[in-house]
Amino acid sequence: MVKEIRGTDMLENAQGIREIVMYPTALCYCPLGKDWYHNQFKVTMRPDRFFPDYCDVQAWIEDNIDGHPHIIEDAVDQLYDYLSETYEPMSLEVKSHVDDAGHFPVTVTK
Repeated sequence: MVKEIRGTDMLENAQGIREIVMYPTALCYCPLGKDWYHNQFKVTMRPDRFFPDYCDVQAWIEDNIDGHPHIIEDAVDQLYDYLSETYEPMSLEVKSHVDDAGHFPVTVTK
């Protein structure tokens, strides 16, 4: 069953899915380093009643993170807040691995 809530398709977890791992990416401009870099996200979610339509998550990232000026920590924070508030999972972890910034590779986790 698909249920639309707040303009987003949420799929009812009738299958009893315990964990979803998503690997979206986003290109951002770092206002500190003054250069472009790629967020290689890893999202680990334990869904409760609903889980996301992955196309909706991708569209949200494209509209709100991709192509925008963000430090890595802000990109992680925004994606985490969106997923947490929209889908209300039992647990959620959002990581971004960046290896093409003006500094050494880093992984940021919330």
